[in-house]
Amino acid sequence: MSTGVSGIVYANNNSDAFYATKISFDFEKIANKYGIGSKLGGNVTEEVYNKYAEDNGSYLFLFELMDSPLDNYAEELFEPEMYGESDSENLLSRMKRIESMLKEFLDCNSITQIVLDINYLFGFKENELVIKVSEFAQTIRGQYVENDVNVPAIRIIVKK
Repeated sequence: MSTGVSGIVYANNNSDAFYATKISFDFEKIANKYGIGSKLGGNVTEEVYNKYAEDNGSYLFLFELMDSPLDNYAEELFEPEMYGESDSENLLSRMKRIESMLKEFLDCNSITQIVLDINYLFGFKENELVIKVSEFAQTIRGQYVENDVNVPAIRIIVKK
């Protein structure tokens, strides 16, 4: 099954369309800097858009993270580490890239929080984790079960 990663960006000024557009360019620039693909706003899949419909526009914009701008999913970005793998970037290193992206994005704007749903195609666990951005990589790595082929289905609320 493919790994979908979607989210919501909240800011102090969620209702200003001009502000949302400006910040979306910052998001794209920062994601590209860290080698992470993304879709924003009206470009997210219908499934993602419908999932957040209950929030009724109380957010700045929706997004999806992907392996690259050419992919539709984040299978490689969030793939678990398997015993004996050494030819690719390890999980902690990949999560640190995402942590750096989120930190830079939170630092350069009036973003209040980012909600990140990992493996939304599988479903959500009943609990959600609220963390500081500096805890992202270690927290996500801790959610993986050693030598398991499944990506955890979790909701992470990331704050400065």
